Amino acid sequence: MQRPMRASIVLAICVLSGCARAPVNTNCEWHSEESLLLDLNSRATTRHLVEDVQLAEELAIRFADSEHKRLAGYSGHGGLIENGRVISKCRATLFGTIATTHQVSMEQLLALRTTRPRVFDVAVFLSFAVLYVLVVWAVVPVVLRRFWLDGQWPTMAALLFVSAFAAATGLQLGELWAVMMEMVRLGNDHLGRRGLGIPWGQRRAAIFGVGVGLFWIVVIMRIWIAKTRDRRIVAASHVV
Repeated sequence: MQRPMRASIVLAICVLSGCARAPVNTNCEWHSEESLLLDLNSRATTRHLVEDVQLAEELAIRFADSEHKRLAGYSGHGGLIENGRVISKCRATLFGTIATTHQVSMEQLLALRTTRPRVFDVAVFLSFAVLYVLVVWAVVPVVLRRFWLDGQWPTMAALLFVSAFAAATGLQLGELWAVMMEMVRLGNDHLGRRGLGIPWGQRRAAIFGVGVGLFWIVVIMRIWIAKTRDRRIVAASHVV
């Protein structure tokens, strides 16, 4: 059950944000592309250049990893070869090809390295938020049943503790979720320094606050549903 659900979420994110990429290789070779002057004021042009820059980063990592495999017998840690000169040289070559093809400067390309696909990032946040709310929806009634008869303050204290615990746990699991989705998007489990650009790790305090807020929204909804059900039961008993 979990695998089909996870696959469906990954597919939905890919459909929304576009996980399709140009063919990759381990030879540090750029795919053939028509020489074309691009308008940097166009959103479509910027998106095309961002995709080219991200593909060049991927090709450089794959090339360095393959070199590491040739030297050490296993793939990975290619960025450490010759103190990073191998991957840097490949990246510079690919960036130079892109700059020549589209007649843009190297500085303009380097400025795009930190650009993130916003639709993808939003989809990752929302998909995990749905999973988080589903879990909290199941947990809150358990807490209420355990402490409700103990009085208002013990119940509030328990909910405060569980809300903080749930938000902290969700923060950690959500970061793992974001990394996994990034691997799916890139088609490579070796993120390198690209992992530092994942928004989840840059907004931990805000995400923790959202987690606490979602928890208490669920608490309010659960209590409202329970009270509404009780009122209906009482009303039905009076009719009888």
